[in-house]
Amino acid sequence: MGPEDFDKRLRESEFFRSAMTDLRRASEQALAIVALALARQGDAGRLAADVLALQQAAAADNPSPTRDLFLNTIRSHLPRAD
Repeated sequence: MGPEDFDKRLRESEFFRSAMTDLRRASEQALAIVALALARQGDAGRLAADVLALQQAAAADNPSPTRDLFLNTIRSHLPRAD
């Protein structure tokens, strides 16, 4: 089996898609928990604002929909800066 056949089988695999979805969801949840723990150590609003600013700067240099999805999930768990 060549690399192209292997890639095709991975894309068609229901198990692989399900595993990747579970991994993404677990990663988002874990990062949100860490962000909440950090927020409890200081100013949660400032943390949310800093995450947004860093996210925007990173997107300007190198857009990444996956990274933005993770960071948006994290920010949704934090209070907004006033």
